Amino acid sequence: MKFTLPRNLTVSSVSGHSIAFKKNEPTYVPKSMHHEVLAIGAQPADAKVEDIEFDDQAKGPEKVAPVDPAERNELIKMALADIKTRNVRDEFTATGKPKAKVVATALGFEVAAREIDELWLALLGDEAKGE
Repeated sequence: MKFTLPRNLTVSSVSGHSIAFKKNEPTYVPKSMHHEVLAIGAQPADAKVEDIEFDDQAKGPEKVAPVDPAERNELIKMALADIKTRNVRDEFTATGKPKAKVVATALGFEVAAREIDELWLALLGDEAKGE
């Protein structure tokens, strides 16, 4: 779908896409970026906003994080165990820990890298002990 913007602007997405808008010129935008370009004020060139199709996976985390630290940690541990089992290279940092964005996507809420660090080390320690 094409969108227009009343100014020149380049929009870069966390998904890796980059769109260069030229003032009032219709520009193709992939479905995964529809939310982002609407948020900056772009308008559909040939449709109504209500008719726009969205890539629901592109919206990012939406759930409300648990308030109870024990419940939160348990959910993070389960996500880390799943990520470890999948063992997809792109889901890990250069130091071998799961990326915060991957964990947040799996959980549906934001997670700090320091939380991941502590729980990742605990998970590896538990496996080394045979638990």
